[in-house]
Amino acid sequence: MTISETARREMHTRLVEILGTEVADTLMEHLPPVGWGDVATKRDIDAHHAMTKRDLDTHRAMTKRDLDTHHAMTKRELDDHRAMTQRDLDTHHAMTKRDLDTLAVDLRGEFHSRCDRLELAVTDRLNQQTRTLLLGVAAMMAATVSAVSALVSVAH
Repeated sequence: MTISETARREMHTRLVEILGTEVADTLMEHLPPVGWGDVATKRDIDAHHAMTKRDLDTHRAMTKRDLDTHHAMTKRELDDHRAMTQRDLDTHHAMTKRDLDTLAVDLRGEFHSRCDRLELAVTDRLNQQTRTLLLGVAAMMAATVSAVSALVSVAH
């Protein structure tokens, strides 16, 4: 049964008449502002506390499980990315090495080709100079023989 505000005022008025104002006020202050069915008992509070603790423990366990799951998933993803990155690095390393080896072969070929051309050019130039020198020596010898012959003819 709920007591209306009007009934509470009437009870206070009657208590003032019988017990006096101070005692009636003290007695009314000890009554709940609503019906006794709405007042929580210590047992109600303890039960609510136990339910709240259970709820919090359940949520804590679920949150920990979710965090552990996300941690494991993140670790797997990072491991996958690390492996993919390592494969990419290995692939690029192999490609770069192959490119450098090819370039080295090309450069060696170009170097040898240029050396061969230079050797031919030097040999050709030396041959030209040797020919010119021999022709000059032969011309000088011919001039010397001619001069000696002319001297020998004059002397005779």
